[in-house]
Amino acid sequence: AEARAAYERRQFVRATARFGDAVAADPGNADLLVNWGTAAWAAGDTVTAVVAWHRAARIEPLAPDLQARITLL
Repeated sequence: AEARAAYERRQFVRATARFGDAVAADPGNADLLVNWGTAAWAAGDTVTAVVAWHRAARIEPLAPDLQARITLL
């Protein structure tokens, strides 16, 4: 919830950190990985976005929202 709130307030660096914490607690959650990558992308952290989205792609390779984000790369 804190990560989403930070993202909505456009505090992308904070959102990236909070989503990263959530991913550390639940590393197999593809939705959290996509959100982590999206927040990182918005914060200008391309490396974290790539890592997060590729990890999510290994879990849900055909997810349309994930494919759209990977296309950004």
